[in-house]
Amino acid sequence: MDLPLRPSIDPKHVLSGIFAPVGELPPTACEVAEGSLPTSLDGAYIRNGPNPQFIPKGPYHIFDGDGMLHVVKISKGKVTHCRSFVKTYKYILENKMGYPILPSPFASFNGVAASIARLIITFARVVTGEFNPLKHGLGPANPIVAQFGGNILALAECDLPYAVKLTPDGDIITLGRHDFRSSIFPNTQTVLNPLWILRGRSPLGVDLSKVPRFEIFPRSAEDESKMWWIDAPGLNMLHFVNSWEEEGGGKIVIVASNVVSIEQVLENLDLSQLRLEKIEIDVKAKTMERYVYAAVIGVKAVIGVVKLDLSLTTKDGSDFTVASSLYGPGCSGGEPLFVPKEPSNPAAEEDDGYLLAFVYDENTDESKFAVMDAKSPSLDIIAAVKLPRRVPNGFHIGLFVSESELEKL
Repeated sequence: MDLPLRPSIDPKHVLSGIFAPVGELPPTACEVAEGSLPTSLDGAYIRNGPNPQFIPKGPYHIFDGDGMLHVVKISKGKVTHCRSFVKTYKYILENKMGYPILPSPFASFNGVAASIARLIITFARVVTGEFNPLKHGLGPANPIVAQFGGNILALAECDLPYAVKLTPDGDIITLGRHDFRSSIFPNTQTVLNPLWILRGRSPLGVDLSKVPRFEIFPRSAEDESKMWWIDAPGLNMLHFVNSWEEEGGGKIVIVASNVVSIEQVLENLDLSQLRLEKIEIDVKAKTMERYVYAAVIGVKAVIGVVKLDLSLTTKDGSDFTVASSLYGPGCSGGEPLFVPKEPSNPAAEEDDGYLLAFVYDENTDESKFAVMDAKSPSLDIIAAVKLPRRVPNGFHIGLFVSESELEKL
């Protein structure tokens, strides 16, 4: 019933190469193949990413994959690596069924007949109580992992976050969904229109006539009168770098990525154009940071790292790239995570630390955990851990939790 699959929703294309799915892996000892690991990195590096537990027979978009957490745990020079699915409601439901049953807003509506059939089947399953998306959510928890409020959280845009816990031996387990008390919601030019399903296309698309904005939703808000919207024409914010306070709290500067060609994001990601923007809003923030470590995006994946100096952005037309490094021919990786060398030293320079990332080499079909010197002009790799299995690419930055913090979580 489906129309011929476009490359962006064809599992034979989407799930090949760097995004090919892998199975779970218990904590496994690893070899430090290059250099030596700094003692300040004792702790755990955790990165999230999409990894379907079942190979789909029909259309599939890379955003649909079940969340899988990849963990590198370091302690006194010894390293273990493990990976585990985030046990979301979606994962558990489909695991019991033995196949994927939930429709995808990105891929399932490919052709009028197929779209209507999937809608009817999904509606029938909800009505008969086979699953309850309103109560349990349907998010895959695959974009990113974050530490907040004493919890490690696997996040998804369409669901509550899932709390996870790292065991002493380096394994990771899912505790369940976690709620929160305040939010800021970007409202970009991406839109959801169910009527498009009747035309045989995805309900998710782009409306270039829409004015982007974002909502401030205070935790103390008791009704809509306490929430407010800010129009931001031309600003399609998908990810934030950081924010800080200026002028005694009267002005907040936010640095965020802006997708200039938003219409290319869903179908032709390699044609999308990104740029950093500064936005001023009247909300509370805490610290100002000088450096940004950003990913260099190639045709299919992240191929390197750049270091940006925000103090140079006040000079019109200046290049504020102060360091860069490419992973090498046939190599790709993820967004770099900065970890300070001396986190408790207030006198330490801001860029005195390390960049962490998984790097995959398609020439050998192997992955490594790379540690880079953040102060080096070429962001030199000072240590690398050979991982027992390939790590598929993820969407976003990982998380580092120190050994002392792990004991408290």
